[in-house]
Amino acid sequence: MGKVNKDHNSLDTPVSMVMCVYNEEDHIKHLILDYYRTIYKKLPSTSEFIIYLDGPTDGSSRIVNNLSKLIDIKVIEKQNSGYAKATTNALLETKNDLIFYSDSSGKHSAKDFWKLIKYCKEYDIITGFRYPRNDPFVRQIISFMQIFLICFLYRLPIHDFNTGFKLINRKIIDNVLLDCKYMKQSFSSELLIRSIKKGYKVKSVPVTFKNRKVKGTGTTYSILPGMIRRSWNGYYSVLKENL
Repeated sequence: MGKVNKDHNSLDTPVSMVMCVYNEEDHIKHLILDYYRTIYKKLPSTSEFIIYLDGPTDGSSRIVNNLSKLIDIKVIEKQNSGYAKATTNALLETKNDLIFYSDSSGKHSAKDFWKLIKYCKEYDIITGFRYPRNDPFVRQIISFMQIFLICFLYRLPIHDFNTGFKLINRKIIDNVLLDCKYMKQSFSSELLIRSIKKGYKVKSVPVTFKNRKVKGTGTTYSILPGMIRRSWNGYYSVLKENL
């Protein structure tokens, strides 16, 4: 199953695809194959698909490495460093001017990439806006409160700041990425906040968001208070920089 060069909607710009994986053995093979067939095989031939293994402790590493023998993916495996650091490191490995990253939860739909790519010549970041949300009601409330808080604190327009489904320009990697250092669980929020404050153009596009149907690394209610506290500390630290 090698790389097939097929244009989609006359796309002539190569894309670097990035997916960070921790403990996702229940669905990671299906997910990667879905993204590979739905997106990667339809991109220009100099595109790349990077799977960054963030020190998984289950069977994810074995599954991904076996898959790399069958399809054209680049596997990078490091010791566990957490979502924010792993995503930063993975994005720094990219080579193309357009970079698409998605989390590996299986909650997003690969086909929604083509909704984002339509705006790649007009905007510096195209971010998925998760609607409708089919995850538990408590998570929906927390997400709404997070969006409201960010918009209020930083005087920003409404976006789904923390969605892990974004298409970004190389300029964001070069000029914003390494400034992101405070929001460990809300890395995507800090990236978007800093990008907007630096004057980069952002477009929100509605994307499908499904509830996780298999065991994985999703957030449990017991750790939500700690996550909320750490997120607030991150927001406050960024705010102190007078952005």
